[in-house]
Amino acid sequence: MGGHVIEGRDDDVLEACKIYRQDIWWLVVYVKDSKIDYEYFLSSSSEQLPRLLKFVRELNSKDIPLLIFAIWHGKRRTDAFLVRVEKLLEAFR
Repeated sequence: MGGHVIEGRDDDVLEACKIYRQDIWWLVVYVKDSKIDYEYFLSSSSEQLPRLLKFVRELNSKDIPLLIFAIWHGKRRTDAFLVRVEKLLEAFR
């Protein structure tokens, strides 16, 4: 099984997330106290998505550097889509 890290497809992956919520998981990588850390959200289900948004808003409000990946598990490969913070927050207000 292979996969790719894909940039520049924010709108596509966020639209797909609204349709295929259970198939897209999230990884938030951030820097805090000079250390790289991460938080993994198991799916875009109705209970997990608000937790993801709250976590991202908190980090963003503190100007903590972060990267957000939408992880799509397909039948033959897994892709990680790099999603910009502002696009994520705009898509799920």
